[in-house]
Formats: sequence, C-alpha cells, structure tokens
Amino acid sequence: KTYLRVYDLSDERFLTTRLFTEGFHGRNYTSLQAIGFQGLRDADDNSESPIIAPWFQYNFSGEPGAFGGYYNLNADVLSLNRVDGRESRRVSLAGGWTLPYTAPAGDIYTLSASLRGDIYFYDDVDPNSDDPDPAAGMTESGTKARLHPQLAFEWRYPFVRDHATSHQVIEPIAGVVVSPSGGNSGKFPNEDSQEVEFDD
Repeated sequence: KTYLRVYDLSDERFLTTRLFTEGFHGRNYTSLQAIGFQGLRDADDNSESPIIAPWFQYNFSGEPGAFGGYYNLNADVLSLNRVDGRESRRVSLAGGWTLPYTAPAGDIYTLSASLRGDIYFYDDVDPNSDDPDPAAGMTESGTKARLHPQLAFEWRYPFVRDHATSHQVIEPIAGVVVSPSGGNSGKFPNEDSQEVEFDD
C-alpha cells in the first residue's frame, strides 16, 4: 500500500484479482470466473478474505411464444473459501415464465411466475452472526436447502417527450408480489447481501 500511495497509483481500500471467461449466444449468457481479494488497511486480515473459485453462471431466455410469453432459466454454482473462517459451496437454479402485454393506451402489464431452489454446503458458519471468522465452538457445518416460489404482477405507464437535444421519460410503476415468508435460516451463509447497493 505504501508503493501505491507514493507513486499515486491508487487509493483503493482493497485490490481485486479476477480471472474470467464469458460467452454470448443469442439471448443466452455463460460466465466462468475466479476472484481473489487483498485488503490494504492495517486492520485487514487477508486470511479472512474470500477466494471464489470457481463461480459459474448461466442465463437462458427463451424466444417469445404466440402471446409474447417467454421462459427463463438461471443457474449459479459458486465455491467460496477462506484460509481462516467460514466456507460455502452453493448451487442455485431459478426458472420462470413471463407474459408482457402492451395495452392500446400505451401502458404495459407484466405477469410472471418463478421458482428458485438453493442448496448450500457450509463449514464453520455461526447461525447467529455474519462474522466471516466466528468464535470457536459457535460454528456449525452441514447442508441446507430452500425453495422459493413467487408470483408477480406489474403495471407501468411510460410518458416520453423528445427535444432536439434531450429525451425525457417519466414512468410510474406499481407492482404486487406474492411469495411465502421465511425460509432464510441463519445457517445460510450471508456472503451476497452484506452491502447496501443503490441502483438507478
């Protein structure tokens, strides 16, 4: 980190090494990657940093049918390891069907149904904490699975205005999602959603 600071190369708090390959075929996408992290702060313990290898993703989107409905399938296989601390292997499959409809007035309706299944193989996980290196004697190892069905209906009405140098869209959106509650036991390692992300 001193080298990076003296030569003004970077002010990053951690470095990321990523080796990947990806493929695009029609409406489908495939990715295979490996990721490593190195913290640059005095307080960082790199033995607790995750090493992700391999991470395989596949996204399939079918062609629209007679009424515009289409099927999709997402597959995700990940192995996350640490020198010290919890480790997990995850297999996720999610499939669904989506039916979009554009009304004569320009408003858009979308009906979708999906089913996701996850299975985790975990080691050294504390079900009451997100600490990647929990205290000895508080951890568990094992296998955990869950299924999550979901039914959703969405309405949106885009209003568009064009000028010579700009394009403006105002789009009210309303939706209803129905799914069972629960199913997120503390035994599922929380490695995916510890950071809050804002997306436009």
